[in-house]
Amino acid sequence: WLLASLPRSSPVSAFLAEVEVRALPVVHALDLHEVLARVPGKHSDGTTAATSCIACEAGKVSNDINFGVASCATCGKGEYSNLNLPICLSCGVGQYLDVTGSDDVSDCINCVAGKYQHGLGETACFECSAGSYCEEGASAPLPCKEGTFSSAVGLGNSSDCTDCPEGSSCSTG
Repeated sequence: WLLASLPRSSPVSAFLAEVEVRALPVVHALDLHEVLARVPGKHSDGTTAATSCIACEAGKVSNDINFGVASCATCGKGEYSNLNLPICLSCGVGQYLDVTGSDDVSDCINCVAGKYQHGLGETACFECSAGSYCEEGASAPLPCKEGTFSSAVGLGNSSDCTDCPEGSSCSTG
């Protein structure tokens, strides 16, 4: 019912579409001004009117569309959130974060040389396997160059790979 009066491309109409899907009975009981004032990333402390919702502090989110939510949730390990975001964002590949409640992408830590991380929102890095190396912030192990090898794990640079013995043939890695 609210969507019909708003342009389809409006950010408000996108928000209202989610509200109508997730909280249909609640939306119909609210005044339009209350709906527009209550957006994801904000919450009510239970004492203020819905038209004066409070932003969640950094590192916390409120993506619950049930109006009158009295708290914000803390972002988990591997995630962060700046002010007013309705969701926690994941640290990128080649990074990890092992604490909760982080408030900035700069809290995400690059994997050290010799380790990698291929997933989003992870809490630790993996050690590079034998026959490969990983530079700082690696998202995957890289094989030792042709003519070199390694039986050691956790190499951080291609120069850590060993030349093949004379008269031997080493395939890549």
